[in-house]
Amino acid sequence: MLEPAKRLDVRGRSRMTKAELVEALQKANDSASARALRESD
Repeated sequence: MLEPAKRLDVRGRSRMTKAELVEALQKANDSASARALRESD
């Protein structure tokens, strides 16, 4: 779980619980996907 969080630059990842990390990864992934879609237009 920490490696994908590191790639997405999730801050505070080492102090998060598993549940917090899952939520943060989902948000970071959604943001990265939205950014990629905007850049492809």
